[in-house]
Amino acid sequence: MTKKLLVVDDDQSILDMIKYAFSKEGYDVVTATDGENAKKVLFEHFPDIIILDVLMPKVDGFEFLKSVRCCDEFKKTPVIIVSAVYRSFNIIQKTIKELGANDYFTKPFELKQLVNKVKELCPSITENVSEAEDCYEQETIYPKNKYLFIESVPENSELSVFPIFKVLADYYNNRKSGILIVSDKSVVKKIVLNDGIPIEVSSNIAAEWLGRLLVREKVITDSEYKKTLELMARTNKKHGEVLLDFGLLSPHDLYEYLKMQMTEKITNMFSWNEGAYYFSSKVKINNISPKKINIHRMILDGIKSRLSSELIKSELSEIRDDSVFILNSKEGFINQCALTGAESRFLNSFDGHRDIAAVLNDFSDTDIGEFEVLLYTLLIFNAVSLIDTNVMEQTDITKASKHSLKEPVSLSIEDKKIIHRVTELFKKLPDLNYHELLGVQKIANKNEIKKAYFNMAKEFHPDKFSPRQYDEIRGRASKIFSEMANAYQTLLDDDLRKKYEEKEKYAQNNEDLQKANELVAAEMQFQKGRSYLRSKDYNKAHDSFKWSVKLNPDEAEYHLYYAITIFKDPEYDSPEKHFKVRELLNKVISMNNALDKAHYYLGELYKLQDDNIIAKKCFNKALSLNPKNIKAKRELRLMEMRAKKKEGFFKGIFK
Repeated sequence: MTKKLLVVDDDQSILDMIKYAFSKEGYDVVTATDGENAKKVLFEHFPDIIILDVLMPKVDGFEFLKSVRCCDEFKKTPVIIVSAVYRSFNIIQKTIKELGANDYFTKPFELKQLVNKVKELCPSITENVSEAEDCYEQETIYPKNKYLFIESVPENSELSVFPIFKVLADYYNNRKSGILIVSDKSVVKKIVLNDGIPIEVSSNIAAEWLGRLLVREKVITDSEYKKTLELMARTNKKHGEVLLDFGLLSPHDLYEYLKMQMTEKITNMFSWNEGAYYFSSKVKINNISPKKINIHRMILDGIKSRLSSELIKSELSEIRDDSVFILNSKEGFINQCALTGAESRFLNSFDGHRDIAAVLNDFSDTDIGEFEVLLYTLLIFNAVSLIDTNVMEQTDITKASKHSLKEPVSLSIEDKKIIHRVTELFKKLPDLNYHELLGVQKIANKNEIKKAYFNMAKEFHPDKFSPRQYDEIRGRASKIFSEMANAYQTLLDDDLRKKYEEKEKYAQNNEDLQKANELVAAEMQFQKGRSYLRSKDYNKAHDSFKWSVKLNPDEAEYHLYYAITIFKDPEYDSPEKHFKVRELLNKVISMNNALDKAHYYLGELYKLQDDNIIAKKCFNKALSLNPKNIKAKRELRLMEMRAKKKEGFFKGIFK
């Protein structure tokens, strides 16, 4: 008889991982997401062994274990505890000796070790060794494009693991509503989602202001933009209102350009390979005027414009020659994406029997890159199934997919990433209010506050850090945890919460007004500086950019143009100048690594110093961030021409 395994954990990705692994080992796996639900599952299925998380909502793992041991039916049922929070030796020993746990694993753990322990305590009747070992291999070796085949992404992770376009596609597929917060160094963006569709995006990058977009699109002139900024400063109106007052836009035009601005704010993040994201619980969005966009087309176009063709080819290389392609809901995707006739014919060419390389070869007389982008986007949306041609003859075509059968799992959080998050949050701690600290909206109810607190407690509990190894980090985590506890207690108590929010509201109103005025003034100085820079009036440009930096020191682009002005000023030419410019550009990159111009000018600086190796790396980085950076392309082309010329010269000498 097949042995039954109960897994209790509030992290769905961990449930999926364990369920998949033990199903391969021949176990019948049932799951529960909290201790209360686990009690019901316990008496419905009578498991032979239990894997149990500790820190969970409603009923925690320790309480559940006590109740298990109080029942005659389960007194001898093996229970394995897994926990990321309670890691101390004393707690582990107490759990085993006093509560009756059979073993204790601290997260992160090796899946193979857990499987071996379960097999030792409760051997399964049937085992598939080859498939099981293959599964372990997936747990320790992750291909760079593993996110292509993941059907569900976690609610918070690193962008190096899950790019933002994959996150958005997954949240659309699951029709999630809430706020997605994305950050990379000093850049923070918030995306409001309604049933998976972005309806509003906020950003702290000045380059993404509506006025900047309108100037780039030649809808308004530089002088008109400056006039609207001046009126904003006098009236405290939003930029859209001022544009309407000036008659520069109609209400319909404003709506369309706001959609364009929102799309640009999102797709600008597609090339980010650093930073992190966090998705908050469902929030009310009644007061938001929705600016709905076609998310399929946005992601398709964003990938096309933001990701290099070399990267996409590399990502697809693993499946190109050995997989056929089955479309799921083909008509729906074609309609949603508003595909061209050629793109539609390309998709219709996949019949489930020809590999991807063969189909691409049929379109070799056209731009294959366009079709590779389309294929890549389909994979991002999980709109396809991939089938290994090596197993097609042995298995029914609709079931044999090496990628779809292996439900990938989320990576364990590495210690260095945990330490980085603790350090970053510790820096921000003095500036965060209680709602921001817990990552909840001001309208959050008590259940949402509890859930947010439990999730953060798992990540920042001081017990996760060994006193000897992480003494400084443990101290910071303790302060964070203490402040979280204060926030939790205050927001759960109706009277305390009311007093706290009234005080915050009064302070915030004054602060917001002052901050808004400073931001507008900084942007006005920045626009003046750009005008002076174009006319090569370096002294005035220097002063304007210096003011913009002073008024808004968090805007990396202001620092960048301050550095560019110094770099271009012919009167300021000395070794000290090069040192100062390099220092400023490195600061810009540390603030916002996605600014391609910063990498380009750093390359120019190294080229002047005859360090062509580093200069080439800088130009390549600039081009990877912005494939349309013409100056970086030109410099790389010149470097290549010089290298060939040099090579030809030496060949001529040694003939």
